[in-house]
This record gives sequence, C-alpha cells and structure tokens, in this order.
Amino acid sequence: MQKPVITRANHNSGTDRIAEVAEIENWKADQIIVNLQGDCPLMPPENIDQVSSLLFKNPDAGIATLATKIIDPEEINDPNVVKVDFDANGKAISFRRKIKNSVDQRIPMETYRNLCLPQ
Repeated sequence: MQKPVITRANHNSGTDRIAEVAEIENWKADQIIVNLQGDCPLMPPENIDQVSSLLFKNPDAGIATLATKIIDPEEINDPNVVKVDFDANGKAISFRRKIKNSVDQRIPMETYRNLCLPQ
C-alpha cells in the first residue's frame, strides 16, 4: 500500500501531481500508475484491472484509458463528457469535449508508465 504524500498546491492537473509523487518516491520508469479521477471514486474494480492490464499486455504503450459508447443522447452535447476518436486499428487518436462524429465516451481514468509523466 502506498503511503500518503503531500504535494505542492500549484499543480495544473492530477497528472502533474502524480508526476511529483513519482519523483519524490523515486519510482522506476516502467512503474505502472493508475490515475483514478476524484469525481469517480466508485469506479468498478474490473475497470481498474482492465485499464492497467492494457499496459502489461502492451509494453511499448505509455498511456492507456478506457472508453464506452455514449448511450444517453444528452451526453453527446455535454462539454463535461470527453469524447474520443479512434483510428482504424482501434487506437485513440484524439479526445475532445465538442461534438463531432464520435459517439464514444472516455472513462475518466488513465494508466501511465512513469516515463510518460511530465517531467
């Protein structure tokens, strides 16, 4: 279990905060880190397992996230719902808040290898 770490108050994002903790704790470059968003504390454990297993199965990948189809039509126009576009191979190529053609929604959780965090 990771011990709590107090970080600076001036981070622009949770990813920046995680990068500071990784530096303080001297995590290895290939350390896999799950960033569970604070507004989604009840994320199903199987989603956490699924997103972290993506990096274990794909050692060349540095970042992984999950997406799901948007079912509620109101979410398509909601700028708080991040939409994702995929290439022909199913890899995410862009994330946005505005409407386009996509009906896939990003699940608010990422997994990183430490080497991909901002320095």
